[in-house]
Amino acid sequence: MTPGLKREFQKEGIGMISLNGGAQQCAREVLASPDGLVEVVLGVGLDGAVAEWSKRSITIDPETHLYLQDHLLSGKPVVPMAMILEWFASAAKRAARGRQVVAVRDLQVLKGIVLEEGAASAGVVLTPRQDSGFDAELHDAQGQVRARAQIDIGSLEEAPKSRPASGLEDYPHSVEEVYAKKLFHGERFHAIEGVEGISDSALTTHLKAAPSPSEWIRGEQGRWVTDPLVIDGCFQSMILWCWENRGAPSLPNRVERYVQYREEWPSEGVRARFFVRPDTGANIVSDVELLDVDGVLVARLEGYSCTVSSSLAQAFGLTSEEAASAEHSNNGGTALA
Repeated sequence: MTPGLKREFQKEGIGMISLNGGAQQCAREVLASPDGLVEVVLGVGLDGAVAEWSKRSITIDPETHLYLQDHLLSGKPVVPMAMILEWFASAAKRAARGRQVVAVRDLQVLKGIVLEEGAASAGVVLTPRQDSGFDAELHDAQGQVRARAQIDIGSLEEAPKSRPASGLEDYPHSVEEVYAKKLFHGERFHAIEGVEGISDSALTTHLKAAPSPSEWIRGEQGRWVTDPLVIDGCFQSMILWCWENRGAPSLPNRVERYVQYREEWPSEGVRARFFVRPDTGANIVSDVELLDVDGVLVARLEGYSCTVSSSLAQAFGLTSEEAASAEHSNNGGTALA
């Protein structure tokens, strides 16, 4: 970059990445594990060394993104909210220059990505905030925003003490039964290993850890930042709670705050404790604690919100007889339209 050319760019309002910052960013991209994200756009920002905004493109194809084959609604592959959280967290971690993803706040799915035919394209767009975090958006091929969140970057927080769960009763269905008659998830998404207990305001389940990314996405390397199987297992667990207490299934729509207290997830899975907030009608809100085998918090989902609707039973692939049976077996709840 000659001084004269630099002045011309500055006249156009285009800032320059420093030599040192540009070299460091290039080295990070070369040394980073491949993640299937093929486009990186950089500009001045974040102390002049990292992206002012960055976009990472993703080709979503059931032939390579194998997990989609086991996440079907009305017979069509749907991108899981848990995978959107992983995309946001992994993109932010790569852009954060060695710092950690501390929390993801106000994660919202505005419109789910359904693969009508074959593959689809999406892009994760990060915009730095003044507080050293990012605003994250998931765009479809037409540029429409499908999901958004705010990502906090820094040092991991110390895990607080967990809350005890009390008043739980035995859950009346086996794991095999719930995957056959209450959930729509295929084998790769069989996250629930057991239900410890349930009540009208709480639930405890045991969730399996995700396999390596290469088992879900062909050609993928590296490791997860979150654990998409555990996170999806949380959403599945609340579907079971909704069946028992509201007589209908649910789907996720928002997480107020996701916070992770360690860099690596336990390979043996976690115990998940759900504390349901006072009834808000068709929108059920709960707080979720995820603990390792020693009872130490690994992560929390604060203000997890799901929408309950009896119409989802058909999308889940349940017959009318199975849906009616599930409704009648709940603990006095009423199905919500």
